[in-house]
Amino acid sequence: MKEGKIKDSCVVIAGQSPKGTSYNEIGNGMEFHQGKKAFGEIFIQPSNVWTTEITKIAEPSDILMSVRAPVGPTNITERRICIGRGLAAIRCREGVLHKYVLYALKYIESKIVGNDGAVFNSINKTQIEELPLPKVSLSEQQRIVELLDAEFAKIDAIKANADQQLKDAKVLFQAALKDVLTPKEGWEENKLGKCVDKLSDGSHNPPKGVKESEYIMLSSRNIGDDCIQDLDNVRFLTQTDFELENKRTLARANDVVLTIVGTIGRCAVLKESDLPVTLQRSVAIMSPKDYLDSRFMMYYLMSISNTLQKEAQGVAQKGIYLNQLKKIIVRYPSLIKQREIVAYLDIISQKVNSLQSNYNQTITLCNDLKQAFLKSIFE
Repeated sequence: MKEGKIKDSCVVIAGQSPKGTSYNEIGNGMEFHQGKKAFGEIFIQPSNVWTTEITKIAEPSDILMSVRAPVGPTNITERRICIGRGLAAIRCREGVLHKYVLYALKYIESKIVGNDGAVFNSINKTQIEELPLPKVSLSEQQRIVELLDAEFAKIDAIKANADQQLKDAKVLFQAALKDVLTPKEGWEENKLGKCVDKLSDGSHNPPKGVKESEYIMLSSRNIGDDCIQDLDNVRFLTQTDFELENKRTLARANDVVLTIVGTIGRCAVLKESDLPVTLQRSVAIMSPKDYLDSRFMMYYLMSISNTLQKEAQGVAQKGIYLNQLKKIIVRYPSLIKQREIVAYLDIISQKVNSLQSNYNQTITLCNDLKQAFLKSIFE
């Protein structure tokens, strides 16, 4: 293949974010995307945010690249959308197939390195223009696209099957939650604020992180259902900053943590092995009173996650306030019965976690297969 660059075959349009006051959820203006949140396998999915202030537009068949946190992932838009500063649009010139460019960019995605910014790693318009794009004839582009489309379709079918199995297991788990946590005769109820000794969120002004230390600050992305996850993507703090933050959000074993900004409703119980940690404002932390089992509280919050999501406020990023959480009604049996329920749900949860592990392995294998096909074409 003859060497070339993106700028030889495409035009790059850097995104620009409208004013926050222009955002809405009722369809006024143009569909807006700030980053890769709605990325699918190939095509970007609809957003629930529109803007009345049209800044930069991506046209149908433009390739979208995530340029901030993370850098490199790509998708195609099938419709006109407004793009914010987290995206760039790559528009092909005549004689260049957009899916050919997409596949070429997917091949080098892991090699794209952005600038080390104060908050995010990022890549700018000029750097995108300098990315490699092999020059081949239109007929060869068509051959490559047809080959990769066919192979990727087979791989995506495997992923879809694994995804459906995991979704089915999670539905069964939610059904079990609903069944055993539906209040029975003799259960008590109280507002969440009355059921805890402590309820707070994390830092509203995260201190500047350091490259690495033993002091960790968790955000909502690090909280999974019944687990602390993605520890390769955490903020490290100095001891001084950590101690300062912990005056407000001291985290202890058996505290329950709940995501309250962005992805709302994931919760876990902190273990001794998770400590020491402190939290960003996207996570709430609570210490149940001694008549409530921490894992029972976790499962109860899981069972009402849909309610929490419905009560969330905001447009660009939804969140739920602490005063809303305090008013949530918690219904619970005796401590002995709580622990019986927890033991039962733990067994089902372990089965779901096993399927999750199998799913993750399948996704990794499928992604590796895709990279192998891309390598066979572009190397």
